[in-house]
Amino acid sequence: MLPTLEINEGPGKKPRVLVLEVMDRNKTDRRVIARLLVERETRYERYADG
Repeated sequence: MLPTLEINEGPGKKPRVLVLEVMDRNKTDRRVIARLLVERETRYERYADG
């Protein structure tokens, strides 16, 4: 599944697609050992009466 690519501009906007870098905190060189591509999805559900 491909991530949603949309333009989020302006103050207070959070990116939908993030790249997280995983590092080994027990090693002294702290090199990146993995990268994860994550998409943020927000869902709102509202009652019919508001």
